[in-house]
Amino acid sequence: MQLTTFTRLAVALFAAASASAQLRLTDVFQFSTASNGAASGGQLWDTEQGGSFGIWVSANGNRLNGQAGDTGNQTLDFEMSEGVYNFQIWGQVGSAGSLGFAGMNLFFGDSAEASISVFAESQNSPGPVPSFMANTSASTFGPPGSSNAASGSLSFADGDLTATLTSYFYAAPHIFGLDEGSGFNRAPGGGPDFYGEFTLEVVPAPATTAFIAGAGLLASRRRR
Repeated sequence: MQLTTFTRLAVALFAAASASAQLRLTDVFQFSTASNGAASGGQLWDTEQGGSFGIWVSANGNRLNGQAGDTGNQTLDFEMSEGVYNFQIWGQVGSAGSLGFAGMNLFFGDSAEASISVFAESQNSPGPVPSFMANTSASTFGPPGSSNAASGSLSFADGDLTATLTSYFYAAPHIFGLDEGSGFNRAPGGGPDFYGEFTLEVVPAPATTAFIAGAGLLASRRRR
């Protein structure tokens, strides 16, 4: 009985810790690429302050950077617990109004190394969204001090949680016709922006799930 009680307590504590765990999305780099995912074409948007054009980010309809009253703030620090997060991104038109391919690196917990990397053909005409894949290129973009290498993965695990990218597209300005921001200010810039979306699903990490399942099975056997 003592083991069963201990196991139940361990499961409860571990589940509580998992429920309170969070991942922090701290940087987004969106850029033009070649067909192999390598940075190409010179177009870059990011959440670093005062460098390249800003990538303006919302999640489930809520602004994550460039909020009202601080519309020039490109920086990002977004905490996620378990759940599904639908992101929207906007980038001011730069040297070209369309891209052949587009890539994105996501960074968690202030890391300078990419955590999730994806690329796809840019959506340049109405219709189905092009398929996407993990980016494995060694030549992409990241914050100062990074290796600039893509992560090669669509998932990232940190502690008790795993985030997986399940959708992604980046569309030419004429596809949606949205004017969300200018290069360094989240206010209409006088013309449509590049627009994209991506989805992250955050779930308990495999080790956490396995522990809870195993402890539950042990408790069940002890009761018999």
